Amino acid sequence: MLRPILKLAALGVAGILAWNLLAAFVLPLFFGLVGLILKVAFWAVIIALVIWVFKRNSAEPKPAA
Repeated sequence: MLRPILKLAALGVAGILAWNLLAAFVLPLFFGLVGLILKVAFWAVIIALVIWVFKRNSAEPKPAA
């Protein structure tokens, strides 16, 4: 009667240890990738804004009617 409960408890402890190890190793990788994506998106927006401002300021002036 006690044997299945001990197996279940051991499986639960192993699952908790695996979850903690996974969180310890994968979570920093996930946050690093999110940070990298945010940095790339930030610089892409800055470059697009600079190109837009440059095109807007260097356009030919319209002749007066």
